[in-house]
Amino acid sequence: MKEKIQHLIAFQTEVREEIWHMLNELNKLESTKMSKEDREAFICSKISLEKEHDIRGCFIHELETLL
Repeated sequence: MKEKIQHLIAFQTEVREEIWHMLNELNKLESTKMSKEDREAFICSKISLEKEHDIRGCFIHELETLL
């Protein structure tokens, strides 16, 4: 069971890092030059990714607590 939890932690950590890289790429874009619709989609995407990043961080913490 311990190995499965460690594997899950490693996987979730990797995915969380990928989300962080996506957020960094989104932050490089200038939303001021976007249309209103694109800007709204851009903001929603950032919010969604930020939430997912935070939730995965909490999940990783909880898994580490189990060990």
